[in-house]
Amino acid sequence: MISSKKLAGVVSGIVLVFLLGIRPACADTIVLNNGDTLNGKITGGGKGTIVLSTDYSSPITLQSKDIKSITMSEPIKVRLKNGQTLQGQLSVGQGGNLAITTGKGVSPSTVNWGSIESFNPPPSSVTGTLTAGANTQAGNAHVLSASIGANALWKAPADNVGLNFLYNYAQNAGIMSARNVFGSLKYEHLFTDYFYAYADMEMLSDKFRDLRLRTAEGPGVGYQVWSGPSSTLSFEAGYSYFTEDHFAGADGAWSTLRAAGTFLWSLGKAVAFSEYFVLYDRLDKSDNYTTRNEASITSALAGNLALKVSNIIEYNRTPPPGIFRMDIYWILGLQYTF
Repeated sequence: MISSKKLAGVVSGIVLVFLLGIRPACADTIVLNNGDTLNGKITGGGKGTIVLSTDYSSPITLQSKDIKSITMSEPIKVRLKNGQTLQGQLSVGQGGNLAITTGKGVSPSTVNWGSIESFNPPPSSVTGTLTAGANTQAGNAHVLSASIGANALWKAPADNVGLNFLYNYAQNAGIMSARNVFGSLKYEHLFTDYFYAYADMEMLSDKFRDLRLRTAEGPGVGYQVWSGPSSTLSFEAGYSYFTEDHFAGADGAWSTLRAAGTFLWSLGKAVAFSEYFVLYDRLDKSDNYTTRNEASITSALAGNLALKVSNIIEYNRTPPPGIFRMDIYWILGLQYTF
């Protein structure tokens, strides 16, 4: 039979081993100029700030001018504004600059806080959707319509590349009544979390609008008014060079001012709404412009599938002779998100 003293000794040993095996969850220490000491984990920041995550509060954002010293147990990735990425442990160097120790026996790299883009930048990623819709009717009416759409977005810490494609086809009683193709390619470079520059190209081909090919391409700037987990709003302004190649009408090319806006809103994972509007205003002629408005609602189904309803309105203030100013499309399809 084990004595009480031996039992107490065994329990004490187990507790001691357990305590020694526990590593503190808060591995980083930041001392402020006012003497306060904060323990936590550096999880982000940039542009003169550090974000410290703790077990006792929501993440704390600290200004670089208020930081006296930094002690870390694990390295962190630091992305500079010139695109360079360093990985190492942080400390405060001479002149209040940030020192990054990338390895044992290696002299720290000292950088100015203003040259830092971000800490722990997210890796590059590709997301997108595939959409397909079809409708057929037989009997008193013989109608067939189909649409195929796709979009993809490549995101990096300071750069985005987006690609969009949409094809629509319809026939009535065996006679083609609609055929159009829309595509766009866009590059964005982020200067801040809200301000960015872009280069954009949009293309449209529509047999029934006498458009063999229309292109609009050019640079501009954009500003993200807000970005949250459930909604985003952004506006853009820039220059676009417009060309139109017609099947029958006279071809042409001219310069335009471009203005665009994007709004996204989601209600949890069930329903999402999106709105995109763009206007091209000719510089050489007053009251001569074209617009495109795309609105859609998606309703989640199972897995990555969703039901999508889209409305597209194309408007040309001065179309070729015999062509209506406005075209309206309604598209019902099944969307797959990747």
